[in-house]
Amino acid sequence: MQYARSNVLNASNYISVLMNETGTTVLMPTESLSVSYSDIDAVSLSENRKDILAMDSATEAYKQMYKADQMSFLPGLNAFGTYEMHDDEVFQGDADGYLFGAELKWNLFEGSKRFGKSQKSKAEYDKAKLQLEQYKSESALELNRAKRNLENAENKLRLTKLALEQSQESLRIRTNRFEQGLEKTTDLLMAETQYSQKTLEYYMTIFEHNYALAYVQFLTKI
Repeated sequence: MQYARSNVLNASNYISVLMNETGTTVLMPTESLSVSYSDIDAVSLSENRKDILAMDSATEAYKQMYKADQMSFLPGLNAFGTYEMHDDEVFQGDADGYLFGAELKWNLFEGSKRFGKSQKSKAEYDKAKLQLEQYKSESALELNRAKRNLENAENKLRLTKLALEQSQESLRIRTNRFEQGLEKTTDLLMAETQYSQKTLEYYMTIFEHNYALAYVQFLTKI
């Protein structure tokens, strides 16, 4: 019981730190421990998950940088125009003229520099694409592992529930026999102890099941 109380305090303090709160208040659950249910057969990895979207945006940024470096190989075009008034008297404006032009610039001596910069941005873009695909693969692998863990937890939950029911029935029978003087006190105490152990195992399995389900829902959350 002392270890249990200490663990409750440790968990409460840790959650308080995560919530950026000070104090040593013991946090109490607002709901009873019960089995959570959800259909996860059809769930899959979503491309709209925020972390995947963030990496996709970063990859797109590297792509645009690579395109910009490629455009640097093209010559620069500057257009200009002027409007002029010609007259023998000031501010009369009876004659005018227009001038339009274009200037094309291309620095041949920076070709190797531009090529190196383009190669670097291309390498960064390719690296970002590979990292994105690897992250998606690892996320899908993690989701499959989480779903298998949930299936294992569901199976374990059925087994522990069955074991609890069996120990409860055994305790009932031994209690009746004890009341009739047909059972030893030590046997009844052993049955009570076993029932308490199976009850604790069952509630621990409920926690494992709900935790596994919550993790699957977290991995598929958009």
